[in-house]
Amino acid sequence: DAVDPRALTEDLGDDNIKAARYGIANLKRVVPQIVKWTTTGEAGQNYDDASNLYGAVLGQWNRFMYHVLTSVGGIYVDNTNVGSGKKTYTFVEKDRQRDAVKFLIDEAFTYPEWLYDADVTNYTYMVQNTPVGRIEQAPSFLLSNYQSHLLWDLLSNERLIRMIENEAHNGKDAFTAVEMADMLHKGIFRSTLQGRKPDVRERNMQKNYVDALIIAACERQGVKDGVALREDNAMFATLPGADADFMPCGHRNAMGEQTCAGRTLNFYSTQANRVSDAISVKRGELMKIRTLLKGQRNHPDTASRYHYNDLLMRIN
Repeated sequence: DAVDPRALTEDLGDDNIKAARYGIANLKRVVPQIVKWTTTGEAGQNYDDASNLYGAVLGQWNRFMYHVLTSVGGIYVDNTNVGSGKKTYTFVEKDRQRDAVKFLIDEAFTYPEWLYDADVTNYTYMVQNTPVGRIEQAPSFLLSNYQSHLLWDLLSNERLIRMIENEAHNGKDAFTAVEMADMLHKGIFRSTLQGRKPDVRERNMQKNYVDALIIAACERQGVKDGVALREDNAMFATLPGADADFMPCGHRNAMGEQTCAGRTLNFYSTQANRVSDAISVKRGELMKIRTLLKGQRNHPDTASRYHYNDLLMRIN
């Protein structure tokens, strides 16, 4: 949910994409050594220690993805004073947002074989000891979940509305929601656009993308079936008489102490969602995918044909 990519837990440096690439390079050195580094030599040792370390690597990889994702639709938020001449709100640069989407396509939406087909997966999955027994989660299952949540968050209306606001303010200098959708389309449907047979990982990713678009485009705000009320706690601090301890950085409480509560930039409401381009962009992308796949209904490869017809049925 973060808006300012400079203010993230466990992020390092002033370039989240560069930092994530360094981080991934480190993880690529760790992964081949997981079994060796967790081997104690004790008789009867199982692979639970290797599982724990592998799980930590997966979690760190996912954290890098989210550090980068924050740049998309991001806004730099500064604590400014009258007379400083410094802007309080500045949209993240177009090139940086574009680079962030490319990073996600390359590192998360293109199958990360080095991480999910690693040697450690021949010996252990992600192990959870629960009251109902031992659950061993396959890496492919975890990746599908990671990709789903990344896509849902990338396509969230809150993020797209900020991108649309950026376009309204900055025109051609803004990275638009349509440009992002076009990049995702070309990256995720690359094999289809090139006339190649998508492999099972690519088919899974394409389904994940279409599923995220369908969920996002079928929100009740897109159909006039009643208006839901939204509670917004961020409004509390703006009300007369609100407790000063809840005020953003730069304000002082009754004791004269500077307080630093969280700041929420609110571009979003039920009505703003209903009339924005956010749902239009996602429905437009679904229609674009449908047009592409209509020409693939008689694909010579049986699995591909089933896959494309399934996607068409879902979209329809």
